[in-house]
Parts: sequence; structure tokens; C-alpha cells
Amino acid sequence: MKKNDYKKNHTVRETNTRIEEESLWALDDHWDDNDTLEISPDAKNEESSRPNEIDELALETDPTPHEEAPTPHEESPTPHEEAPTGEPSPATPTQKITLSITEKISLSALAALLLGLAIWGYVFLYQKNFSETEGELKLPVQGQFATISEFNTSWTSAGKSAGIKLGVAVVPTASITLDEASSSGTLRIFFRNAKEARIGDPVTISFQGGKFTNPNKKNLIHISDDGATATISSSDGFSSEGDFYAYQMDSSLAWKVHILEAENTNSAGTDYQEMFNTKMQAKRR
Repeated sequence: MKKNDYKKNHTVRETNTRIEEESLWALDDHWDDNDTLEISPDAKNEESSRPNEIDELALETDPTPHEEAPTPHEESPTPHEEAPTGEPSPATPTQKITLSITEKISLSALAALLLGLAIWGYVFLYQKNFSETEGELKLPVQGQFATISEFNTSWTSAGKSAGIKLGVAVVPTASITLDEASSSGTLRIFFRNAKEARIGDPVTISFQGGKFTNPNKKNLIHISDDGATATISSSDGFSSEGDFYAYQMDSSLAWKVHILEAENTNSAGTDYQEMFNTKMQAKRR
């Protein structure tokens, strides 16, 4: 193709394109906003029929099979259970245990041994913790040197008595009467509280021919005119009347008096032998 012919054809195409664009702009200027595009009835019918065609196509191509509702499970009738007849079941046979003669003798010996140990333990503990109340004390009490025919305990106000600890309100006392059968020797008296703790100082008093002589703590010992009876007070006791009233209300708080004897005042502490250990009464004098 020649160069001039090519330019001519190109100019013609540009001219046609420009004419078409001007026609479109002219058409747009004459278009009114209220104007609507009319659609032919055939086009409407064709468009409305498309959804039905799509639904039919979907049904034909749907691979999911139709699931049937499960049928209820039919329970088989349970067999009728027979009621128990009430007849007891046969008892299980028990086997008796028989012992030989040797086994019986061994068990009897073991039982006798345990019984002997129990009796020995009771006697041992009773002697170790032997303590009688004043009412249960069997008089007269005869020792190696002294014979006590009467014995009483009580409580008294400390007052301003010499030899008693300051601040103490109530102190325990013990009254001892010697029998004429008593020889010569020495008594030692201890006062103890409910916890077995020693209260105050021990008191030692000598006697001869059934009469008390030469007390070592004159402030804590009062001897009768005939010399047969001595009343001994502790150097310590309750610091208030209220404590003593509580003591009177509870018998488990009972204090004790421990009486020992020896040959003379020069005897060592280990030479003193116990005569008795008794609980004090809660009475006041």
C-alpha cells in the first residue's frame, strides 16, 4: 500500500470516530432524567423465566440424596420378671474352729499371766500413789517410833503470824495427837498442793514418851498444855480468800499432808519413813 493511500484511510477512520462521538454527546444532551427505558414484554418474559430454569438446573445437578426421617426404634417387650418367692436361700455352712489340748493350755496360761500383771500393776500403783482422805484414814496409825491416835486437818487465816510468807491469806494446818504407846523420835510434816508440789517449808517436831518436845519452828507449831497434841501450820498457802473459795468448790484441787518419822532430829532425810499421806479437808476454822 502506498503511503498516500494509508494516510487517506487513517484520516477517514478518525473522521468517522469523531462523528460517532459527537452523535453520542448530542444524544446525551437530549436525554431527560424522567425518561425511562422501555423494555419489551418479550424481554420481560424471557428474563422472568431464567430463575425457574436455574432452579430446575440446580435440582437436576444436586448430588445430595434425600434423607428419610429415621423411624422410631421399636423396643422389644421385656420379659415379665417373676417376683421372689420369699423362700430363704440355704445358709452357708460355717466351719468350727477346734483347739488342741496344747493350744488350750497355752491360752489359759497367757490369760493367767495377763491377770497377774494387771493385779501387780494395780497394787504397785496403789502403793506408789497411796493417799487416803482424812475420813478414810484408819486410826490409830502405828509406826516404828510414833503412834498417832487422832489426826485432823483444816484451814486458818494467816493473819500476822510470824514465820508465814508475806501476802498469804489462808494456810493449811494439821493437828496430830500422840498415843501414850509412842516411844521417842521425830515427825516431819510436808504440805503439798494438788500437783504434788511442796508448799512452804517442811516442819520437824520431836516427841518422847507420847509428848511433843522442842519444836524447831515455834512460830508454826502450837503444842497443847498436856503436850500430846501439836497443831502445825504451813508457811505458805493461798494468797487470797477467793482462791480458797475456789479450792472449796472443787474436790480435785485437794491439798495433801505427808507425815514421816525417824529416830531423832539428827537422822538424815533418807532415814525418814512414811507413816501416811492423806488429803486435806476444805473446812475452815
